[in-house]
Amino acid sequence: MNPVPLFLIIVTLPLLLGGCGGNKEDVEINKTVSRDGIRYYVNSKIPFSGTIILRHKNEKVSGRTSYQNGILNGPCSTWYDNGQKESEVNFKNGKFEGFYSKWHRNGQRFSESRFVSGELIEGSEKYWNTKGEPVNSITEAIK
Repeated sequence: MNPVPLFLIIVTLPLLLGGCGGNKEDVEINKTVSRDGIRYYVNSKIPFSGTIILRHKNEKVSGRTSYQNGILNGPCSTWYDNGQKESEVNFKNGKFEGFYSKWHRNGQRFSESRFVSGELIEGSEKYWNTKGEPVNSITEAIK
């Protein structure tokens, strides 16, 4: 076997699979720090890009939050300690963008609202009770 093609595969495969745009990885929250609203690796001056992982006391993942150049950017999801999804939202340049969905602890949908550039779209809120039935207010959804 010719070693040159093997070398090219070894060098180029990570670039093809992971891309070459910056340092993007999954890290635990305690490996980063927030300074003046920007997230950095601990003891670093370079803004963090990647996904922050948060955990419950039982070590299950409680959240995954995306950052680009130290600013919230991309999907953010949270889970209850029982593994049920709790919330899902997207960020663009540090602001809510698109749908923000929340679930009851039992897995039934709790609420949904829509944001554009961090602003809530009036009238976009929808709510459900713990049985999954649509209701008219957050107060009814909590019951």
